[in-house]
Amino acid sequence: ELWRRLYRDRISRLADEAVGRILARVEAPPLPPAAAPEADPMRAILQSVARVESGGNPLALSPKGARGLMQFMPETARHYGLRVDGTTDERTDPAKSEAAASRYLTDLFAHFGDWRLALAGYNAGEARVEQAIHRSGLREFNMLLSFLPDETRRYVPAVMNRVPAQAMSASNPERPARVFALLTP
Repeated sequence: ELWRRLYRDRISRLADEAVGRILARVEAPPLPPAAAPEADPMRAILQSVARVESGGNPLALSPKGARGLMQFMPETARHYGLRVDGTTDERTDPAKSEAAASRYLTDLFAHFGDWRLALAGYNAGEARVEQAIHRSGLREFNMLLSFLPDETRRYVPAVMNRVPAQAMSASNPERPARVFALLTP
């Protein structure tokens, strides 16, 4: 029985490695060229998120179960209109996942009123950011750092550093280029 179990585990591991090698060879389609930030600031933000989240690979799968270009968890993907079931996973469809991510980020920005908090919510989850705000009594990203996970502390600046300054000021006209200056570490 022990030998049978060891053999079965070894075959399973070899099969997983083979699938991994095959998927690694599948070349991810390149991201479309960045739109002019003045024309579509959300597009610039989404491209930055996609590069940080998945490296532009629509087949990317995180250890926690997030999948696709925009790295949606199954529950969030379903909430934003993507089909995720045993036969179909629309998280790997770049156009559909980008549209869903746009709606999600728009909702997060409307809720938090700040791009840094919206991106923190995208990464760690809205509830996690709400909890950090509640525990600290503050609503500024830089002041919440000690209440957020390490990954989120690194994620937000990584995304923001890839977004052109014009995109951030165009998407948030109340606080022009000064906003972007605050976002960079």
